[in-house]
Amino acid sequence: MKYLVYLMIALLPVSTLAANFPAFYDVTGVAADDTLNVRAGPMGTDQKLAELGPNQSNIEIVAVSESGKWGLLNIGERSGWASMRYLKRQPGQDANAMPRQLSCFGTEPYWALDIGEDPEIKFTLAGNPEESLRVQNLTRSRNNTGKYGMTAQGALGFMTASMTAALCNDGMSDRNFGISVDIIVGSSQFSGCCTLVP
Repeated sequence: MKYLVYLMIALLPVSTLAANFPAFYDVTGVAADDTLNVRAGPMGTDQKLAELGPNQSNIEIVAVSESGKWGLLNIGERSGWASMRYLKRQPGQDANAMPRQLSCFGTEPYWALDIGEDPEIKFTLAGNPEESLRVQNLTRSRNNTGKYGMTAQGALGFMTASMTAALCNDGMSDRNFGISVDIIVGSSQFSGCCTLVP
């Protein structure tokens, strides 16, 4: 089933992610006694999957439809579409800078990388204790917006990370994320996805 969902999403008319996505949005213009529907596809006639409250905030939009009228977001363990007419982008999100806080992860084996505004980042590999690394350098591609790099150093050795604003799937759910990541820690390489952290 999840492979069918991946194929359907891959075939949907999604705009190029460039550096504008992912980004946090808030519900706006919805009456206090109403909700914003999240649908299985970018049309008002598509199956309703969930609802967003009239004051809901920190909704991570990872892509928009080709028309720009629908935004792709995660709801539970799957992705859905909501009308951009009722979503307002939060201010202060620089489209030309790496997002300030990210939670990155991958599977088989499970690993996680928590990146915050602090120069210390946390790396976890299944079956091992959490390790701290100190960020040494953050870069943005000079000729391709939406691509970022990072280097860090810790007890595990030297780490490099390359992040790209692009649709990414964790391989374990029907969710889609807005940033793909490849990291090398010591002599091991891992691939996965990142999500914004409010």
